[in-house]
Amino acid sequence: LYQHMLAINPDYAKGWFDLGNVLRDLENLEEAEKAYRKARDLDFPDASPSLELGTILLKNKKYKEAEDIINIAVNKFKDNYQTWFGLGTINQLFNRFEDAEEAYKKALDINQRYPDAWYNLAVVLTHLKKFQEAEQSIKNFLALIPDDSSGLVILGSLQEELDKLSDAEHSFQKALELQPDDTTILAKLSLIY
Repeated sequence: LYQHMLAINPDYAKGWFDLGNVLRDLENLEEAEKAYRKARDLDFPDASPSLELGTILLKNKKYKEAEDIINIAVNKFKDNYQTWFGLGTINQLFNRFEDAEEAYKKALDINQRYPDAWYNLAVVLTHLKKFQEAEQSIKNFLALIPDDSSGLVILGSLQEELDKLSDAEHSFQKALELQPDDTTILAKLSLIY
């Protein structure tokens, strides 16, 4: 149906984007990549095709091209929190933690209710040994998604690092309530006792 519509109107950017989504969902990433490129090249009104294209390129280990596409999207759509998140993700992937921190913070300046950005920021800040900031970041994540066991484990680990052992115990206990069979959480908890 989309291909027929696009044969009639090949300059319909939204149609190319929608076709890309269908092909992505069918796991035909090669054709989805082509459709997203076409939508982007036709000046789609937002960053969606670039973000989807970047995601596919990352999955296909085309890291440099993904980075270039996300950088172009950031420059074109400076007020889009998802483009900044994408840039943070790429910087984090390449262990450029300071750059990742800056990108995630820009995403959060635009949208404070973006849990993935809070989570990734906490991870990056931990790599940078900014433990107090990381603790606050993961708390912000947990304020949005309170029953996330991995977030609670990160919080507990940060609290342990900050010598807040009672708080760490509480975080690990709550994570264990959510994942009672998780031996990693049990091990972390046993180290506190």
